Amino acid sequence: MLRKLLHGSAVACASESKNKSTSDSELDSKYHANESLNNASGVLVLITQLDSLEFRLRGMVQNWSKYCQAILDMTDSSCNIRRMLDLAESNIELVEIEERRNGIEQLISQIQNNVIGSLQATLLEIPVLKVSQIQADYLYH
Repeated sequence: MLRKLLHGSAVACASESKNKSTSDSELDSKYHANESLNNASGVLVLITQLDSLEFRLRGMVQNWSKYCQAILDMTDSSCNIRRMLDLAESNIELVEIEERRNGIEQLISQIQNNVIGSLQATLLEIPVLKVSQIQADYLYH
């Protein structure tokens, strides 16, 4: 929009210089024509600078768009990594709980075996003691 306005201004300045050269004195017309041409060339320089600025701004916007997308991707990735770490921690906790449970079950099994073994030995000794006692009583009477 601004470019069109400046371009229109440059064209108007150039045409104004042509019109003034025919109606004013020769010196005034050359001065005005030269001034109008200077104005027109200044406007053209501004147009060129605006084009260059527009090109750079588009590049910056594209870069910022890429940066923003990269930040969003990193945010998504960090959320996924957090989820994976939470899952890993849960799995580690489950493995630790399973290992503890297995250890406790083994300990209970050992205690049961020891108790059963002790009871069996005790039960086996009782009849032997009774028989021995009976034999001793019989022998001493």
